[in-house]
Amino acid sequence: GHLLELSDLVETSEQLMNFLITRHAKTKKTEEKWFDFYGQPTRFSMHEFASISGLNCRTFSSSHKVDLLKSNRKLKVDYFGDKRITLDELETHFFEMKTEKGKFKKKMNDIKTNCDHLRVALIYYVEGVILSHERKNNILEEYIGLVEDLEVFNKYL
Repeated sequence: GHLLELSDLVETSEQLMNFLITRHAKTKKTEEKWFDFYGQPTRFSMHEFASISGLNCRTFSSSHKVDLLKSNRKLKVDYFGDKRITLDELETHFFEMKTEKGKFKKKMNDIKTNCDHLRVALIYYVEGVILSHERKNNILEEYIGLVEDLEVFNKYL
């Protein structure tokens, strides 16, 4: 999907971010950021993020959320049970899967386990890198459901 194409964007983003941070304008709008470019107010919202990254940044519809949560539960049940999981816990699970410690004593040469490992890595990448969510916040269960079908996941992202 588009995730692999982001590396080109990341190379130049450091200078751009420094430029933007020095021109950040404070507003009460939490869903968008405003910047002052030489007296010209400029908005950066989810719409602009989607345009630049090529990612599908629309929210899930209520019916789609229900479908994702009901039908695609295997990864969640197999690895996380019924509890909510944070980014910190997801990272721990990822490394436990890799090193075969703790709860995850499945053989890593098992194709299904390798696919699950990829799915956990994708969730971590979306939550921790792209969305930069706090490490103590719960991960959206919709992403766990979405990553069950990698073809659908790649279309969404």
